[in-house]
Amino acid sequence: MCAFGLQWGPLEHPARRSAERDDRRRRGARTAALVLALVLVRACVRAWTKMMAAKMTKMTKLVMVMVMVMMMMMMLTVVDGARTTLPSDYRDEKIDDDDGELNIVETKSYFANDGGEAFATRVSSAPRAYVYRDFLSVEECEHLISLAYARVMREGDDGVVKFPAPRGAFTAKKGYALENEDDVVRAIELRVAAWSMLPPNRAENIAVLKYDVGDEYAAHHDYFEDENDSELLDGGQRAATVFMYLSDVEDGGETVFPLGTPIGETRHASLTPENACSMAHKGTKGVLSVKPRRGDAVLLFNGHLNGENDVNSLHAGCPVTRGTKWIATQWMRVGPRHVGTHATKPSDSQHEL
Repeated sequence: MCAFGLQWGPLEHPARRSAERDDRRRRGARTAALVLALVLVRACVRAWTKMMAAKMTKMTKLVMVMVMVMMMMMMLTVVDGARTTLPSDYRDEKIDDDDGELNIVETKSYFANDGGEAFATRVSSAPRAYVYRDFLSVEECEHLISLAYARVMREGDDGVVKFPAPRGAFTAKKGYALENEDDVVRAIELRVAAWSMLPPNRAENIAVLKYDVGDEYAAHHDYFEDENDSELLDGGQRAATVFMYLSDVEDGGETVFPLGTPIGETRHASLTPENACSMAHKGTKGVLSVKPRRGDAVLLFNGHLNGENDVNSLHAGCPVTRGTKWIATQWMRVGPRHVGTHATKPSDSQHEL
């Protein structure tokens, strides 16, 4: 189990399995190196015994000692070079792309919020996206909604989005950022940090959004495309986004990824940002989409591991056709922020988790 409170499930990552197969191939070389080391040690012992018994000058003995030391150093180099290793990051996308076993549904088990076991499934490798079932409890969902309602009562239902939203056509009538409201919000933020594997001080405040019938969020990227955007001054780019569904939706409201490819499927050839919601609503195969379900969450990485923005992370909140959709979103930056619940903490670690 790793430091973030999660462990690998029964299906190990395919890139890791590939690396382990390479390690097994190197075990023969390692065995040969150890045998050679034993032979060299035996030869050195015999040479040392003969040298001590022979009549040699001190200079000759010194030279012999230096030769044996060099042989021992060579032996250690050979053994160390044959030692098995894993890549520094076995989740690297380049490794993934070379492994045909990637096209499986990868399941990881995590500790759920109630102490039981929940499951997160990788739904796409381009972009890197995961769905976590029951990430929030029913009580936590209702609590976040009640906080948003309380803010409506305090500030009025003026329809203003009160957080730095990314650029795009956003028609939801209400959006409110929760600013360290209470221990429940803090606990959720720490859970998001653990799942995204980014320290808590990278987080923007959780934003709670309400979508009524007809409301939608047109296709957009969460990262800032303008390198001169002032938002980049506080924490840099948005490395990851976590969507948390706070309510069930009677119909519509899917989160769709027009450029994404579902695990184990081929992206639909006719899919475009314009028709993605329509195709997702029909359940068309080859369309990467997630239906809102209370308590579930989506983790989306907005960039590649090399730091470049991932254009495939384009996503949209489809129109709600019946019912109401409540969703909480938290964006995680690549660097520490000066504004946010955990921003004042000097530590860059996750020891609280």
